[in-house]
Amino acid sequence: MKRLLLHFKENEDAQTIKRFFEAEVPFQVLVAQDHVEIESYLKQKIVHLMLMQTGNSAAEDLYYAKQIRVLDYNYPILMMTDSLDGLNASDIQEKHKVCFLERPFELKMLKGLVRKLMVAKKIPQQIHRRFPTNLPAL
Repeated sequence: MKRLLLHFKENEDAQTIKRFFEAEVPFQVLVAQDHVEIESYLKQKIVHLMLMQTGNSAAEDLYYAKQIRVLDYNYPILMMTDSLDGLNASDIQEKHKVCFLERPFELKMLKGLVRKLMVAKKIPQQIHRRFPTNLPAL
């Protein structure tokens, strides 16, 4: 069974996302409260995708992802961030297997991205944010 590891700044956010994923996807969902728990899960080699909310900028998140790669974690990392300013997201995904999801986003978008990352080897990185609209398609 594939496993998804969640790490959020707020425990309430982590529990909300955990309940959502347990109802929507056929993966086991683990929650890590701190870096010690993350390292213990990674050393056991039982995690197939990490979903993280660490900082406010993508640069901070990328630095943390590089630290995780030192622990010999080779699966994808999905980082939720406020801003992608100054980073080439597609280049980072190619080199480090780190995908960024810019807030705000819809839960169905998160679910679809997690499913793709769990199943597919490579997905295209969303560069521009999409907004809901009532306009007809041309």
